[in-house]
Amino acid sequence: MDSFKAILHPFNTIDQLMFALKIGKKMNGFLDSSKVRTINKFLKINVSIEQYSKFNNKVDNFKEFYPINFIETEKSIDEFINSEINFNYSEYEFAYEGLECLICKQKLNFCGYLDSIYYSYNNGPKKAKINIKYCKLCKTRHLLSFYVKKNGERFFYNNVIFKDLISFTNETLFDVKLLDCLTTDIIFKHSSFSAFANAYNYLFINKTVDSLFFLNDKRLTESWYYYRYLNFLAEFGKTNIEAFHVNKLNDSIQKINIFLFRYFIQKWNGPFHRFFCLNIDCSKTFTIDGNQKTGRLKCFYEKTCYNSVEFGLIQIGCPNTPLKNSYFCEKHAEEDPKFNFKYKDGIYQCCLSQIKLKKGRIFSHQSIQIHDLFDHQEGIFFLCDYSNEKIPFWVSENQLNKSEVDQFMKIRKANCNQENIEYNSSSKLTEPCNHKSKTDGIFLGCYNCNIIASFKEIYSSESVPQASIFCLETFDCMYTIPDHIVYDLGCKMKKFINNKQRIKTETTRLNEFQQKAIVVDRFHFQKHSQEDYFCRENCDADKYSELNGINTSVCEEINFWLSGYKHM
Repeated sequence: MDSFKAILHPFNTIDQLMFALKIGKKMNGFLDSSKVRTINKFLKINVSIEQYSKFNNKVDNFKEFYPINFIETEKSIDEFINSEINFNYSEYEFAYEGLECLICKQKLNFCGYLDSIYYSYNNGPKKAKINIKYCKLCKTRHLLSFYVKKNGERFFYNNVIFKDLISFTNETLFDVKLLDCLTTDIIFKHSSFSAFANAYNYLFINKTVDSLFFLNDKRLTESWYYYRYLNFLAEFGKTNIEAFHVNKLNDSIQKINIFLFRYFIQKWNGPFHRFFCLNIDCSKTFTIDGNQKTGRLKCFYEKTCYNSVEFGLIQIGCPNTPLKNSYFCEKHAEEDPKFNFKYKDGIYQCCLSQIKLKKGRIFSHQSIQIHDLFDHQEGIFFLCDYSNEKIPFWVSENQLNKSEVDQFMKIRKANCNQENIEYNSSSKLTEPCNHKSKTDGIFLGCYNCNIIASFKEIYSSESVPQASIFCLETFDCMYTIPDHIVYDLGCKMKKFINNKQRIKTETTRLNEFQQKAIVVDRFHFQKHSQEDYFCRENCDADKYSELNGINTSVCEEINFWLSGYKHM
């Protein structure tokens, strides 16, 4: 102990010695008197210049006993530690909090971990580990947010959405606050997923050393939709929810569409609506309108019909999403056969629906070269180009001179035995983007208190029959039905639902619908013909005292708000 005190002298503790060495290092070049004054002032001790000089001599003679190298490399040590912290993102470990197997109630055992990325709300992306707990009896693996059975089936824990963290894959996990923040930004700021991801990455760019850990907008989109999907199911008491893989998200969302329509209407027509609505005239009207900002690609097949109980078959076209590189869905793919054709030295392939005739005039003064033909149901189509432009296009036989056709057929006959083995694919020979079939948006049904009460996709062009069926199906799910229906074509709707020739079957819900007051919103009513006696007498909102002061254009305003999402 005396030897140790001799090493420290004239200081009493290792801390004092370390501070003195650091001050001496920092003030290298200054007089000893300045160093001693600084040391005494900082440590609140009384060391003389003579004592400090002897201390320095002792350090020089016995360097192996003093932390000289530590003082000299302290800054680089700090930088190294910080870089390691940033690079390794510290040791975040997460695990299922239960101790027993959910299936057989046996004790769980730790059996390894999965490397993951944790997207935190306050500190940016962090490298993390998800511990795996294993049941030896039933072979079930328990991860952070879901468990995996022996047969590979995956299910979420029933309380998963009430936790601070959530994981949908083995590679990523999210702070629930981050996903909730995205929800509010989407609603109130019309934020896109790409903008939110870019803002997140920019905010934490100094804390993210590896660009591989940046938040990807596709990953964010999938996780947010999955999170909202779980919230929706939990809201209606669903348990034992399958933890399907993210690449099956679209299929799973389509499955909930079967009951989404009814659940959504019952939610916003019941007590939940009353809890949020402070309007004393709440739900006096049900206003409907079509929103054309939300169309999506759909199958090109047009003969599919909706079978309405009241009105019979109404043609809407196939609503299914088309296959990749096709206009048709899997069910109707045979309606669009592929065929090969020749252009110059190559053989190309496309779908029949992609072939469209060139519009406009074919210039006779330019030399036209014909490359191939096929027999279309509308006639014989020829693949041509101008000799000086080399931009191919399709034309009918009537658009060409007979001499040009005869010359091509003569050459074709001479070469008919030649085989072409080269295969190519070129979009310039077809028009894959100009003739796709899309839905016409959605019908919105809104209360006059600005709450959306119902919505449904419009599979073909907006029409009065589709709008009428939308109302019937909506009212079928409501607890209470408003007495006044507002539609910009309300007069035509009123005529349609009362047209005995169009009605196939009288139903209770149709009779109730016929008893409702159907009016045209005030904005569109001004544009209806003054000579339309039926409209003026039956569909004028101002003739109903109950509608005084009621905003009949609420759907138009909500559609304007929804248009903010058209670029998402």
